[in-house]
Amino acid sequence: MSSKKSEETKKRSVLVIGSIKFFTEINVRLSAWHCVNCPIHDVEKSFSLIGEHAIKVIILIFEQPSHQLLFASLDRLHHRFPELKWITILQESQLQKSNASLLLPDFIYDYHHFPIDFDRLNHTLGHAHGLASISKAKSDKKYNDSPIEDMLGSSEAIQCFKQQLKLVANTNANANANILITGETGTGKDLAAIIIHKLSSRNKAPFVHINCAAFPEHLIQSELFGHEKGAFTGAEGQHIGKIEQAQGGTLFLNEIGDLPAHMQVILLKFLDDKMLERIGANEQIRIDCRIIAATHEPLEQAVEHGKFREDLFHRLNILRLHSPPLRDRSDDVLLLAKSKLSELLNDRSGAQLADELALKILNYHWPGNVRELFNFIERLVVMGGAENSNNEQVFDILEPVKSASNLETANMEARKIKRPRELKKQEIIEAIESSDYNLSKAAKLLSISRTSLYRLIHKSNLDISKE
Repeated sequence: MSSKKSEETKKRSVLVIGSIKFFTEINVRLSAWHCVNCPIHDVEKSFSLIGEHAIKVIILIFEQPSHQLLFASLDRLHHRFPELKWITILQESQLQKSNASLLLPDFIYDYHHFPIDFDRLNHTLGHAHGLASISKAKSDKKYNDSPIEDMLGSSEAIQCFKQQLKLVANTNANANANILITGETGTGKDLAAIIIHKLSSRNKAPFVHINCAAFPEHLIQSELFGHEKGAFTGAEGQHIGKIEQAQGGTLFLNEIGDLPAHMQVILLKFLDDKMLERIGANEQIRIDCRIIAATHEPLEQAVEHGKFREDLFHRLNILRLHSPPLRDRSDDVLLLAKSKLSELLNDRSGAQLADELALKILNYHWPGNVRELFNFIERLVVMGGAENSNNEQVFDILEPVKSASNLETANMEARKIKRPRELKKQEIIEAIESSDYNLSKAAKLLSISRTSLYRLIHKSNLDISKE
């Protein structure tokens, strides 16, 4: 028995998805390969088989036009493992139909028909395996190349945040500790979670993301914990939940504050014992994954008002990070804007913004943070106004954002923020003096960018030399 296992480990593995009646012949005729069999009615099982057997190639056997639910499972599998190469086998008569392309997922690498030409199939398998290995190596390299640099910015606030990301991710002990990321909407909490995963010792395993606010109450448990076939009306097959998909890796629970009360109890139990039970199952599965939760809401207040369980809050709040708002990153605004502009224009040499438009971008407070800034740049590109300083329509682009932004007005009232043009000379002097003539700190006190402060100093003819 052990010698047979030893022989299998030396062979390259291929996952065969199809009817059970084909497995015996496939296993015999592809004897140079270690065939891992998965019944086509149980495709969800493939998620664990791929990692367990280091699968790089999948053979998919279609006997007849497939059901929509199967295609949905195959799409999820492809999305999770995009570097895998797929080879499909189907009846020749199916390929002759006018709608043949509709029978095949669009990510199929090659196809064969019955009766199977095993010499050709062996050749295709070898070529596909080689390409998949190269693709995975490139993917791994891209995935691990300085992930912290994915978060743009050089401001003091973002540099401090990056340092915290490294701190919570880098040690083996921290790779198991739950993390709570707080911060306003649009500040990049999801990017922070991805960076933590990439920097951690779990980076070879999956990163699985779920938005807790995106699912109705009756579906969220199935989405997180999975279900067995027939567990409830409409459960036509087994479904592997997000928690199980994150085995060995990281589960990112975005908008955790929106998790329904009954699910908070179930999640708390999972966090305590790390045992998962699919809906309708009779057995439990031990899960090893790290939990990163994020929220734009103050969870402490939610706990006080009875909307969020205090015990769950403490289980999640082991390590805590706060994603800084864009108003605290004024030095990064133009860098982010130009970076997004270059991305949208496919211009890596560095896109430019008209000077007057750049000033307007700097002077706006961006209550929707980086997301709002990026959305604005996208609208700007659509209107073709990035470098046109004479087009009045370009400057009007900010107006819909401002007029729709009641949130900004509320925030400014709460923080007593004034726009640069509203600041009086004496207020500027007091801010500079109280900051001991540190202009970065003075700008922060005034809630404006450092560039705006320089312009105000020049406009007001202020002498900022320290006596």
